[in-house]
Amino acid sequence: MNRLKQIEFVFPAGTEEERRWNRTFRSVLAGAADSPDEAVLLPKPEGALPTTAFREGAYAAPAIALDVEAAIDLRIGEFVLADRRTLAARRAAPAASATASAPAGLPIEALRRLLSGRVVDVDHTGLNVPTFSVARETWNRLVQTLAGAGNVYRYPGEDWPFLFPSTPDEFAGDIASFDAYRTAKFELVYDGWTKLPILQFALSTTLTREEAEAALPGPHGFGIPGLDGIFRSAFVDSPWRDAIAIRFDLYYVRSDAALNEWETGEWLVREGGRIRAESS
Repeated sequence: MNRLKQIEFVFPAGTEEERRWNRTFRSVLAGAADSPDEAVLLPKPEGALPTTAFREGAYAAPAIALDVEAAIDLRIGEFVLADRRTLAARRAAPAASATASAPAGLPIEALRRLLSGRVVDVDHTGLNVPTFSVARETWNRLVQTLAGAGNVYRYPGEDWPFLFPSTPDEFAGDIASFDAYRTAKFELVYDGWTKLPILQFALSTTLTREEAEAALPGPHGFGIPGLDGIFRSAFVDSPWRDAIAIRFDLYYVRSDAALNEWETGEWLVREGGRIRAESS
């Protein structure tokens, strides 16, 4: 089976500013002051794929490397989403000129202070793809390629497909078990509002809505209409603000200890349905 084995976020580390940002970013995800040079999130349930990894690399801007046999090569300015072999070949590619800059962002050190001891899990990571720079045909081809290598589900009414970690049996058939928190999911968004690709990191936290809104006022913090009762969002500054934007979505603590249909994936599986790769 041609399975997607790992989603790897690769961050440049050529300057001390970049290396310091990377250390702080990893500590936010780990909920600790120190973390190793490379971090891997093991998916749930046990034995599922893909894993999610974070490492440093010699690129002009952050990139996403996919450990998959299929050929994937999506470039948006300096940002690249590609299979590992293609991304390695991109290493020496000249950087494209910047056409936009990310919105003013919260310093990542401030985010680390806010979330110290407050991160429970990584619900999902993701990538927002600007519609103005990626044709619909290219987008459809990307979704189809991923659907052939993993369990991809529609988000009802939106161009927001989610790739779920899945076991070999679930990949061959479908997901039918909803008794555990399924993490870390991966979201793709075909985004008509952004001019830059957006890396997104959605974290389950112990913050109340009141705490999150007080700690993250505008302009850095904001609520996405329709979802502002579930999480608070914030753009975070980075050394690569001319190439990408970086957004954190901080899920509020829930009073109900039972898993909900979002956490288990049941809502997307049943309401959105699986996207199957079309036969060639």
